[in-house]
Amino acid sequence: MTLQDTAACTLADLGAHFYLTQADVGTNRAQACAAKLQELNPAVAVTFVAAEISDDLCKKHQVCAPRAKLRSENKTRKRHSCLKK
Repeated sequence: MTLQDTAACTLADLGAHFYLTQADVGTNRAQACAAKLQELNPAVAVTFVAAEISDDLCKKHQVCAPRAKLRSENKTRKRHSCLKK
């Protein structure tokens, strides 16, 4: 499982992201969540990517599950065939 996020954690994120704490503010959100998510199931490898979604990233996975339908993410979805509906 790979978590992908380009944004750093902010104070506003703390109320919406279960795994983030105040100590994570300023760090990449995917990076901050990866180790905590890994604890749920040590048999599943959890990694993170702080870069934009790319075709190369998608090709490394069998399933891509975008989290939201924001306008900027819809543009990303159109560029990468693995994210098309």
